[in-house]
Amino acid sequence: MDFTFGVCTYNSKKFIVQTLESIKYQTVAYGEKNRVTLIVSDDCSNDGTVIIVKHWMEYNKELFVECVLLEEDRNRGLAYNYTKLLDHIYTEHFKIIDGDDMCSSVNIFEQCKEIQRDELNIFFPIRFNGDKVYIEESDYISLFYYHMIKHKHKEDLHMLETIKSFATVEVCFLKQAYCEGTREFVRQFTHFQDDTSLYYMFKHNSDMIMNFVLEPMILYRIHDKALSHGEESSANIKFLDDLHKFRKYTFANEKNLYIKMIIFFQIIDTFRMKHRFATKLSIYKKVIKHYEKKRKNLVEKNKDFLKYKSKMEKYMDIESEHLRLIEENAKKYLERMSDIS
Repeated sequence: MDFTFGVCTYNSKKFIVQTLESIKYQTVAYGEKNRVTLIVSDDCSNDGTVIIVKHWMEYNKELFVECVLLEEDRNRGLAYNYTKLLDHIYTEHFKIIDGDDMCSSVNIFEQCKEIQRDELNIFFPIRFNGDKVYIEESDYISLFYYHMIKHKHKEDLHMLETIKSFATVEVCFLKQAYCEGTREFVRQFTHFQDDTSLYYMFKHNSDMIMNFVLEPMILYRIHDKALSHGEESSANIKFLDDLHKFRKYTFANEKNLYIKMIIFFQIIDTFRMKHRFATKLSIYKKVIKHYEKKRKNLVEKNKDFLKYKSKMEKYMDIESEHLRLIEENAKKYLERMSDIS
């Protein structure tokens, strides 16, 4: 199988070697029968990220069919960087991750083989913060619930518009699903590339559905510099601007009155977040809690739920060991690089 790993970076010096070492792990452990390309797209980092990536690629180039580094002469934003990276991927099977996340220990090549035409495969999110690997309780419930129900295009589209119940970093699709208008739509935004691309693909492909897979693919890093959940910064504010703009767009283009009402409540919430206006009353959050409670009641009655939860907890132990291995490999590489310098 021809396969591409794509990495989006911007000032990722602190974490990028761990990301690359996790890709190396996948390539060495499972890539023997696959032709693997590595592409890193950097958005004009100024912290030494590019130097590290160039050195790492040169040192490990024998593992890949090709190593490509895409550079910018000015910072264009995550949305542009993401679309540029996708435009340089020529294999049907691929996975894009950010320069602070890591591939899990599970065979990504085998997971991606299962993706069907007109299908989004959504894998189980395992998060980590420093050395701590963990699973949110809400993820157990949401992923199991959406795994066991039958999916239809319209309902999945409405889920993307309203109560998206998964971390977008876990989503995989075939390159053919990346339709021509997606790039232009995503580039209307600055830092909001994932939900916007999925929404456009769904909106313009009436056959597309979601498939929830109860296995991890990516270890999702939680830290205070992240756009969607980090500390307040100019980039974080731009992300909220994008989110607000996207929700207004979906509101204007939605015909279902009930869905339109939920999106309207979302718009009120993002307006409050943008202007740092705190209030205890949030109708949108009440809607979210209503659906969370409904899913929980249905899931906990399912006899297979506890078995599934136990299985995921075993995964968490495995991924904790995997995280330590990757961190150790990254540390050794950086020491070697320091000695050479």
